[in-house]
Amino acid sequence: MDAETTAYLKKEVNHEFARFEECSKPENFDALPDIPTGRYISDDFFALEQERIWSKTWLLAGHADEVTDIGSYKLWESSGTPILIVRGRDNQIRAFYNTCTHRGGPLVRQESGQEKVFVCKYHCWAFSLDGALNHVPDEHEFIAIDKSKRGLKPIRCEMFGNWIYVNRDPNAMPLDEFLGPLTRELADFEPDNLRFVTRYYFDLECNWKITMDAFQEVYHLKHIHPNTVDAAIDHRSASMALFPQGSSRMFVAAKTGETKFTSIPAQSPLEEGEQHEIVRSGSLSYNMFPNIVTPIGAYEFPYLQFWPTSKRTTRFEVTFFSRDDNVNPG
Repeated sequence: MDAETTAYLKKEVNHEFARFEECSKPENFDALPDIPTGRYISDDFFALEQERIWSKTWLLAGHADEVTDIGSYKLWESSGTPILIVRGRDNQIRAFYNTCTHRGGPLVRQESGQEKVFVCKYHCWAFSLDGALNHVPDEHEFIAIDKSKRGLKPIRCEMFGNWIYVNRDPNAMPLDEFLGPLTRELADFEPDNLRFVTRYYFDLECNWKITMDAFQEVYHLKHIHPNTVDAAIDHRSASMALFPQGSSRMFVAAKTGETKFTSIPAQSPLEEGEQHEIVRSGSLSYNMFPNIVTPIGAYEFPYLQFWPTSKRTTRFEVTFFSRDDNVNPG
């Protein structure tokens, strides 16, 4: 995080503290209508989300540590479509629909593994790691088949650091353009050196947006988390920023008894430096559209993802990443 952004956040926090003390309303902020309840319970709106969000947006699908070797793969189904992510012989990570181009059979059934080629168990059509169709049993029975046009159907796959993103829309903007300012702000936390640690899943009985909503405000802290989160950060200081493409940033200063930004001293070499002052002096969190919330830490941080499994149910996925020099090899 550069000096300009750090200074801006300190100024914003102090402004929010002062506004809260004066009980003054936000300036130049129009009143907003209530969110229509249909966005959480309507079948039509849920179907629209499937069409406009999950099939057309860059989605975090994994980490390079999950496909470390040539031929290692991951079957990713969180967005509702089976997607095969594989590291090719050229060391490039690619994504394909997990569907044979002959009769639509699945190429892999396990969540992860390693293969030299992908063979559909239905009729044994075989595909190379880069998706090319390289073997058809009894090929002479297929009149004028052009194997060069029957390879696996690719899906847009791009990297940010070691994170693997996919997008089913072939006309989508590049990932770095989609992430925008987030790439610059997260660069200080060395995404190329972050390692995959572990992942947990929890099934929740609510619409996925309800869970996202809870991580975009601190209004509820003193009522729901009085002895935990509210004891650590001061809800009166929340600074919000909106980014292009729907992402946002939230910073809340640490609770110190002061009504101004207070810099917390570094507790270790990893926390030193201007870029980490904000992290150690409060709660810095990014909401990455459509479904990622990541509270940032100097050593490690999680990606919280919320996947709709139905209109009324959500799969809550928590994935932890850590700096390379902070991972225990054991």
